[in-house]
Amino acid sequence: MTDENSIPGTACIGILGSGQLGRMLAIAAAQLGLQTHVFAPDADTSPAGQVATRTTTAAYDDIAALRRFAASVDAVTSEFENVPAATMEVIGASCLASPGAAALRAAQHRIAEKTLAAGLGIPTPRYWQVRNREDLTLAMEALDGPAILKTCQLGYDGKGQRRLMPGDDLAAVLAELHSDDAILEEMIAFDGEISALLARDPDGAICHFPVTQNRHENGILATSVAPAPIVPALATAAQTAAAALADAVDLVGLLAVEFFVGTDGRL
Repeated sequence: MTDENSIPGTACIGILGSGQLGRMLAIAAAQLGLQTHVFAPDADTSPAGQVATRTTTAAYDDIAALRRFAASVDAVTSEFENVPAATMEVIGASCLASPGAAALRAAQHRIAEKTLAAGLGIPTPRYWQVRNREDLTLAMEALDGPAILKTCQLGYDGKGQRRLMPGDDLAAVLAELHSDDAILEEMIAFDGEISALLARDPDGAICHFPVTQNRHENGILATSVAPAPIVPALATAAQTAAAALADAVDLVGLLAVEFFVGTDGRL
């Protein structure tokens, strides 16, 4: 990283978002002698706000507040991927921002995410965009097999998704999902899940962490083992794909990409 992109040891890190991840980040920063400034609609009463050096309570579309916030810190990051990309765009105009608006846009919408990956030659399950019952009917007919219907935005730990089989009541399923912006994904046979984690600096240099093997219970991550007990070629393939994604969105910061390992041994 070049000097102009570095931050001093007494710096103040801006954090967009105010939950438990922001809290852990603020605590870790304090242990390194860094100050933190949390910006969120509920910053004053939030888990992160309780341990931050400073807080700003304002909406993510409050341009004046965002500009004052950016001027008060040395760099800004987001505690999770659902801070509006437009917010990061405003911040990035005057401050070193991580991960950047392009990365957030891709991570916030599953169709955008899949389209980006497919365009880079990274294997994905077959998928269809679903806005209404007709879309879902046509997609299920084309797939002719088990599938998973997910909301395109938000949803985690198994929330915002529903397994589907041919013959299911599609109208009822859509009503349960409460979304007119969804994605139908082919259900694939897999032996496990791995994650590739990397860091990329503003100059494009990438550092890889060991690939992890993940185990879930009831749709929620239970344990991760690193380095993953997998063949080196598989770990290299995961890291190569993650690096391609990071370069494509001009990432600054950290990126974790989860992969299924198919029963054929491929990502």
